[in-house]
Amino acid sequence: MNDPDLANTGSWSLPLRLIVILTACLLLTGIVYITLLQTQQQQLKQIQSSHDHLRSSFEQQRLKTTRLPQQQTRYAALRHALDRQVQPDMAPDTTADLLVAVSQIGLSTNVNFATFQPQASTTRELHVETPITLSVTGQYHNLATFISTLVQHPGIMTLHDMVLQRTTPASKKNPLLSLTFTLKAHHTTPWKAPTTGQPQPVESSLPVVSPIIYAAAGRRNPFTPPQNKSAAPAKRSSPHLLSALQQHAADTLQMVGTVSQQQQHWGLLQSPDGQIHRVKIGSYVGRNQGRVQSIHPDRIIVREHQNADGKTHQIVLRQTTLPTNNTRPVP
Repeated sequence: MNDPDLANTGSWSLPLRLIVILTACLLLTGIVYITLLQTQQQQLKQIQSSHDHLRSSFEQQRLKTTRLPQQQTRYAALRHALDRQVQPDMAPDTTADLLVAVSQIGLSTNVNFATFQPQASTTRELHVETPITLSVTGQYHNLATFISTLVQHPGIMTLHDMVLQRTTPASKKNPLLSLTFTLKAHHTTPWKAPTTGQPQPVESSLPVVSPIIYAAAGRRNPFTPPQNKSAAPAKRSSPHLLSALQQHAADTLQMVGTVSQQQQHWGLLQSPDGQIHRVKIGSYVGRNQGRVQSIHPDRIIVREHQNADGKTHQIVLRQTTLPTNNTRPVP
């Protein structure tokens, strides 16, 4: 059949039918094979990834197992050094001993306990941690001495969450302060050396920290304003170099005239050594930080500070033709 009728397959010859059936079977087999092949490839990739992960984990565990005796020996040596550093025979062994020690330190430093709340101990890998919430009141130096004495107590103690605040008005001379913090005491736990290794005595690699002892003598309370030891104001340093007129007392200077030029007005002063000096308003005159306040045709007014009474006053330098100094202070 050269032109088979697709609508009437029953009229096809037997060879043609066999060819069509065989072609359809081959296509279906190819589709099923490709689908199964892709599924198997995905499973193979997952298995390979799992295999690589397991192999890597195995290598890590093998290395840890190989190093286990060395790590146990090192662990035993570090624990031995830690035991010597903590000195458990000197530190308080129980919570009751710790509370008594903290109370005695507070009484010796004159601080008052507002809150003293022990909390449940927590067991760590190498130590037992006992936290205590404390709130104490007192003056600044007493609180500083309390903290300094507390951290010098045998054993390992750490301070956390410290809050310092004022409890009395700021106008009071010696205000009371309130200090709230959490004290954590650390005690070593019973421990046996591993059977695979013996602890080797080694020198402790922990740094040696020297305690800082607080001494309140001679130190000012930073919460109180500083007090002036002298009523007289301190002599102010001049930001400029001393002029020739500042080397003489203001009342020894003598006005000899004035000079005006292009709206500029100067006064002329004669020093005891006979030298004539030109001054203007604001010029420094005399040894007591005196400054020229005003210049008039017949007088120059100087305002200066006197360290004796702590006040300022004026000196009037009048122009005169007499050979003697005719200056006088204005009350």
